[in-house]
Amino acid sequence: MAEFKIGEVNNYFSQDDANSIFKANIDDDVTEDQRDKKRVEIIAEDLEKKIKEKQNQREQILDQLQLQDIKIDAYDRLIKEIDKKVQPFLDPINAQINKVKDAYDARVGAGCSNSLKWVAVAWETRRQGGNDVQFVTYECQRNALQTVTRQERIDGSIETVRTGVTDPATIVTGYYAYKFYRKPLNRDYGSNLIDVFSGSISTGSTILQVEQSEFDATAGDDGLEFKIGDEITDSIENPSIFPLGSLPAIVGVGTTTTFSGITTTIQGSISVGSTILSLVGFGTVDTGFTSDNVIDRLNAGQFTSTPADFGAKVGSGIGKTGILPVDTKVIAIGSGSTSYEFYDPTFNSGVGTVTSESRTVTTLVLSSAAIGSTSLGSFNVGVVSFTPSLILDKTASTTGSDVQFSVIRPANDPDKDFDFEKNPLDPVTIGLITESNSGLGHTALIVNNAEPTRSIGWHQIRNYTLRQSNGEMREYDPEPTQGGGRAVYHSGNQAWPVIRTSNSDGDPVITYAFEGQKVVVKATGTNSVIITDPDSDDGIGTGLGSNLTTTNVSPGITGNCTTLANNITSEEATLVTVTNDNLPQANKFAAQARALRELRDDMELSAYGMLQSAAATRKEIDRLTVLLNELKEPVSYTHLTLPTNREV
Repeated sequence: MAEFKIGEVNNYFSQDDANSIFKANIDDDVTEDQRDKKRVEIIAEDLEKKIKEKQNQREQILDQLQLQDIKIDAYDRLIKEIDKKVQPFLDPINAQINKVKDAYDARVGAGCSNSLKWVAVAWETRRQGGNDVQFVTYECQRNALQTVTRQERIDGSIETVRTGVTDPATIVTGYYAYKFYRKPLNRDYGSNLIDVFSGSISTGSTILQVEQSEFDATAGDDGLEFKIGDEITDSIENPSIFPLGSLPAIVGVGTTTTFSGITTTIQGSISVGSTILSLVGFGTVDTGFTSDNVIDRLNAGQFTSTPADFGAKVGSGIGKTGILPVDTKVIAIGSGSTSYEFYDPTFNSGVGTVTSESRTVTTLVLSSAAIGSTSLGSFNVGVVSFTPSLILDKTASTTGSDVQFSVIRPANDPDKDFDFEKNPLDPVTIGLITESNSGLGHTALIVNNAEPTRSIGWHQIRNYTLRQSNGEMREYDPEPTQGGGRAVYHSGNQAWPVIRTSNSDGDPVITYAFEGQKVVVKATGTNSVIITDPDSDDGIGTGLGSNLTTTNVSPGITGNCTTLANNITSEEATLVTVTNDNLPQANKFAAQARALRELRDDMELSAYGMLQSAAATRKEIDRLTVLLNELKEPVSYTHLTLPTNREV
């Protein structure tokens, strides 16, 4: 019987190799089937050796990863201790910002200055005397920071563009905060973090809505990877939506309905808890009657006979922030009686009163009860779409919107189910370092940019700048806004909003407006007088004459204006002192922590490489094990002949 030696076999198909499977003594008294079986056994033995070698390699890699993780944990502990020293220096500055705000608010509240103005909130064309006449409703509002959000399609993608218009009398001061940036490689290498994604969930709900762009049940290149039984958390260190001890497990995958694709807006009224929306006006898409008087249309019963004029139909999505749940849709169309407020057409002085009258109007039956009330509110009508969602076995204790969630897979092996092809640098999570959320990220810095406080994801690798056809440079996928929040207050002015009318004798009558007061004004002229954008700085439309104006005389002063002004000066001076005393100390500790983070980032990049290598090796072991088991399956070796020559 030939002797077969199993050693370092590199080419056991070679006819010349001492350990070749073809070196069986052809003179031995064995059958060809026995010889073929022995050859397969030699291959299996060699494969077992390769598997053992790779298992040893994997164990060595995991040992190295463990040592590296110990070093990283030491840096983490030091970084966390330094991080704790930053915020105590920022808190006094933020407290003094609030004192400055309070001083300004006190001056306005005492009547020494004013922060009110006229703002156009609604307008419409009505038919009078055979002519189209413009009527606009103005509301006396407090000065505020106005923002506009729109969506633009660029190169086939949709992005949100935010622009801000600050009223001259509005002061915006950003609070100081400690901001971190975290890459996927900034992780605990003793845990099994599978993926991160953006999602939303409501208090008491078990349905976690996943952002459409991040979801792929097949776990593609950019898809969310998960398995039934995986756990979900909103924070690795300090979960709040799902507290420690109540981390939910994924029990299923489904869809939830969301509202998108606005096609028109409609005007209507609804009460909290009601599912009946009474319609009284049109929006951006109107199939007819654009110049008819609303009252005339109500009298003619046109709203009840032609509900399609509103652009809403059964199955349409409908929404209004703070009034309707996000997944509300129209389930039926009917009619009902509602109270309609309108300008009294018999009163033609240019300033009128709001008259209430009960009318039969079209009603929409909604799938969800209203969570708030509104009269003559503007509702968006659009399309109900299905958004992927994860079904959890525990309910959320608080509401989270556009929150970064983590998928955790309980396992003893750090490389088990780890996707070694994932990018270690993207997406980046941006958030704030607090007392309970420290030591995170590859870098951190102090900001007072007046941006909203939130945790948000950013695909940094998608960020680029491209020159447009008009020569302008356009940034795509810019860093999302995030900061410590802001204090908004008013410097005040000497212009108080008033209503100017006349009495029966024709003498002028001046009435001071109060916050929340609404007045309906008839535009000067008789033909299609254009009203300026209600979001403009002055808020007053063209052609309104002097019906709505301002005066520099205060309606009443309840405090010492000089003292209140001096208080503002004093608090602002204190703010400068407190900032100069505390901010350099905060920056010093932040700089130390940032240097340590950079060093740790290098180690984590190395650790991530080890984890990738271990996971890839583990996958190769699993593949070879499957092949080995197939070779060991009992088979008939009759007519089985391995080739002696390789054709090229």
